[in-house]
Amino acid sequence: APSVTVSTDLAKEDVEQINVFPNPYYGVNPQEINKYQRFVTFTHLPQKATIRIFNLAGQLVRTIRKDSPEQFQRWDLNNESDLPVASGIYIVHVDMPDLGKTKILKVAIIQEQQVLDRF
Repeated sequence: APSVTVSTDLAKEDVEQINVFPNPYYGVNPQEINKYQRFVTFTHLPQKATIRIFNLAGQLVRTIRKDSPEQFQRWDLNNESDLPVASGIYIVHVDMPDLGKTKILKVAIIQEQQVLDRF
């Protein structure tokens, strides 16, 4: 198996490529298995990152801490109380303390009509 090498310089360059897909999220992601496992995926992330998701009112909706070698991190479209977020625009702040960098993203979520059958 090939060895994994970590380059801080390459990681700093990769910060510009950080993105989220699908964006906009129109009620479904082709990779989803069922309606209980909805998600969007953040890409090109470094090993350690903190992802904070805010609504347009500036309220913190969710914090996701990433500490894994994979470049991907999923957001299950739930808030901190594990309830589905509302349709709308969300601001994502990605903090990468090991690189001394931050990245701001915008993601549009359009949820299909939901009927909560568990709460």
